[in-house]
Amino acid sequence: MVKIIKYIFNKLNTDGFYCSQYIWYIYYITAQEMGFELDLDSDGGSFVLPYDFINSPYLEIVN
Repeated sequence: MVKIIKYIFNKLNTDGFYCSQYIWYIYYITAQEMGFELDLDSDGGSFVLPYDFINSPYLEIVN
């Protein structure tokens, strides 16, 4: 059973996901499988917030 909410935040722990971590992990693991290094976490912390995506140099806002 997958835990939806975690109280210990570690973006590399895949025992359960929180919303931002799940999106981050999909990009992170897919890039690794394709031979790329991609981390959308703009501040490189131990957890990922939606603001990390907004501030990531790899993404841009499209209007």
